[in-house]
Amino acid sequence: MSTLSRFRERKDWEPADRPATDKVLVRWSVAAGLLLLVSLTLGSAPLAAATYMLLAAAVAARLLVRYWAAQVLARRECNRVEVRIGDKVAVNVELHNRGRLAVPWLMVEDLIPASDLRGAPPRLRLHGSNTAFVRLPRGGRKRIFFQIECLQRGFYRIGPLLAEMGDPFGLQRRYRTLMSPQYLLVYPKVVALEGYDIAAKRPLGEMRLAYQLFEDPTKIAGIRPYQPGDPPRRIHWAATARTGQFQSKVYEPSALAGATVILDMAPAGYPAGQAYARSELAVSAAASLIHALYLMNEPFGLICNGRDAVDRAREEGWDPDPLHRLAAVHVELADPRADRQSAPLILLPQRGPQQFQYALETLARVELHEGLSFSELIRETLPRIPLETAAVVFIGMLTAETASALELMRRRGVRVVVIFNHPSEVDFAEAAARLADFGIETRHLPSEEFLATFCNQYVYR
Repeated sequence: MSTLSRFRERKDWEPADRPATDKVLVRWSVAAGLLLLVSLTLGSAPLAAATYMLLAAAVAARLLVRYWAAQVLARRECNRVEVRIGDKVAVNVELHNRGRLAVPWLMVEDLIPASDLRGAPPRLRLHGSNTAFVRLPRGGRKRIFFQIECLQRGFYRIGPLLAEMGDPFGLQRRYRTLMSPQYLLVYPKVVALEGYDIAAKRPLGEMRLAYQLFEDPTKIAGIRPYQPGDPPRRIHWAATARTGQFQSKVYEPSALAGATVILDMAPAGYPAGQAYARSELAVSAAASLIHALYLMNEPFGLICNGRDAVDRAREEGWDPDPLHRLAAVHVELADPRADRQSAPLILLPQRGPQQFQYALETLARVELHEGLSFSELIRETLPRIPLETAAVVFIGMLTAETASALELMRRRGVRVVVIFNHPSEVDFAEAAARLADFGIETRHLPSEEFLATFCNQYVYR
């Protein structure tokens, strides 16, 4: 079961039924007590009667509002929770008053983070209104319908569904969370890459290992004299009969197949002010590359120093009975240092549709994170980078630490190909010349227009 599936099956989102401290009632009680004290001091019976009536009205209003709040139920339905960029999600909210008394007024809002709606650029667009002001008669039902257009990939929260209600005279007002949040997963953009020979089943070309760690028994490079320990299937019987001495086959080293995609999601790894745009481009390119590998039945893996949005969502809490609107959603961190000590995201290379689904979900949820730098990511995950696949690395800048980490990978025997995700041709030329000294290939991804062609002439000759 994937991380996303386990998160959606959690049962600890159900709110506990705890009463909130009613500060309004306290203030009314203090005011009524002062008026009662003044009436007793002055000996005014009308003032004392008015004070008793005012206090009784406040208590009755509080009881009525609490009753209305307990009797209002809600149900939210989303037509889908996993979509592509540009898709629209229909949200239907149904309110039901199961009580015996009508609710005079009720304001309902299905909370959506303002940063997702009004960010730069916006990640979601709202069609219709997620807020409604209604009156619920006895046993009545009301429906609220709106649509969410997904403009960027990501993991988004819909809800909680917050209700505000009160008595007709404005003496009491109460907030209540009617529904827990739901989460929407938007997959990254995937394009068909040019420059791949699908029939050859070598997505990165015939890239040979620097050392003959693996042999391809279908390709014979030559023969040599028999050596003790050679298995019988290695013996070349025709050459043995011709020479009169045992001869063994020599196989060609196997070619690299598939790729381990390494994605830098540290903001410091991109030019100032470009971290979000360049990282989104890198995610789309990585998703497109993984899609091409999947179509060719090649193994693929993923290593990333970003933060999984599911982990962020786990830190978010919500109050079932908030004192005000801003208290409906809050963030709780058990350890303030835990946010910087998150582990890297690692998906070891495999084949198949399940692997592709896991990789696509991970790329949809990954976020920029100031935890591990790229060099720290490589040092921590280097033992888990397999030598039998090429390492395709997406970086935004080439610093001294980044170059040192790439050189370390190359010295270990990993076949490294760097995708330089930077708009400047000059910076790319400098980075390519510097990495060429380490025997590392470099490809340029200057903008989204080159997303389909950044793998052209990708074959290593």
